[in-house]
Amino acid sequence: GSLGTNSTKRFSNSVSLSGLYSVNHFVYHSPDLYDSTFTTHNLNVRAAYFASNTLTVTLNQSNTITNGKSQNISSGITGVTTNSPQYFNPRNGSTDITSSYRSITNLSASWNPKPRLFLTLSITEDIFKQKESGRSDITSVENQIRYSSQALTLSSINKYANTSSRELNNQSNSISSE
Repeated sequence: GSLGTNSTKRFSNSVSLSGLYSVNHFVYHSPDLYDSTFTTHNLNVRAAYFASNTLTVTLNQSNTITNGKSQNISSGITGVTTNSPQYFNPRNGSTDITSSYRSITNLSASWNPKPRLFLTLSITEDIFKQKESGRSDITSVENQIRYSSQALTLSSINKYANTSSRELNNQSNSISSE
């Protein structure tokens, strides 16, 4: 089930708030093998501040908590067979998940000073902690510049990411530009 809410202009012309909570509970029963349950809780909140007609600051927070043993969901519809995991480790794709916590926080500012010029700066912190493998963090900073006219469009996207994994005692950095 899920429950969500959004603010309206009646609340504020310069601030927008929203939130969504959802929970899913799966029960797996196999007469020959074992019984298993798996639960996911998701909480997403968003706040946006419209400082002016050209400047917006946004904060997004997403939390996912899992508990239990993740199973594959299978379907044997005639002619089509699917086998999809309920949840997977976002760092390595492993589907062998029991309890985990993931938090993604994003703060961004968008500025549109001229009708054809658009600038964005975004900072994201992605934390994933799993009972079996410890904690892994990804911190990233991204900027985007876009200019467009009738005859020309110029765009630049630059991203820096720092990844640290306490389970592997390792850290890496990456820089990309488009």
